[in-house]
Amino acid sequence: HLFPAETPVQSPALPWALGLGALLIVAIGGYFAWSLWAQHSSDTAKIQQLEASLQEKTTELADVDREIRNQAKSLTELQNELTQRAGEAADAKERLAQREAELEETHIQLNQRGSARAVVSGQDELAALLRNSNVKAISLQGSDAAKQAGGLLLYDVRTQKIWLYSVNLPESPTGMTYQLWAIHDKPLSIGIFQMDAGKTANLLVKKVLNFSDAKTFAVSLEPSGGRPQPTGSIYLLNRP
Repeated sequence: HLFPAETPVQSPALPWALGLGALLIVAIGGYFAWSLWAQHSSDTAKIQQLEASLQEKTTELADVDREIRNQAKSLTELQNELTQRAGEAADAKERLAQREAELEETHIQLNQRGSARAVVSGQDELAALLRNSNVKAISLQGSDAAKQAGGLLLYDVRTQKIWLYSVNLPESPTGMTYQLWAIHDKPLSIGIFQMDAGKTANLLVKKVLNFSDAKTFAVSLEPSGGRPQPTGSIYLLNRP
């Protein structure tokens, strides 16, 4: 050969470049592998966290469901108890109504017996006063407000008892009562009374003081309970 073959000149930087490239490829691959592993680990942790939360919620729901069943059972028991109590209350109400009816009947019977005893007692007192020589009798006549009315007043000087028997007075209005007065210097209240169904009224006063000096006697219609001084119309009056 006229010209000898040339030997290629190898650059000293080429191996370093190749090594660096390979290292870079490995690093990038490792980074991607690490990123994938980290993402997988994060996803796995999240999945585990979600599973734990789901398990917790499932447990809570089971507890709530159990509590609801217990409350439903308690409510059913309460409803049964209320039904039973309602039946017992109805029975008690019926028994109470029966007892009230029995008591009302007993009350009526006692009132009837009491009225009968009161009539007998009043008649006995009147008979005793009429037989007593110490008794003064005073006749009362009806006023213009009750011309058909009349009364008899008996007074025992010794015992100071007064018995009034009156007839044909108008029936006492609701909230009103008749009141007997002895009048000397000023009116003195003797007592109050109502008319009975027979248009007669009896008033017995056991003891009356400062009565003997009275010259005038009257019966007026006053508000229920009586008044310290006469305020209503006069219905009976003695005429000396």
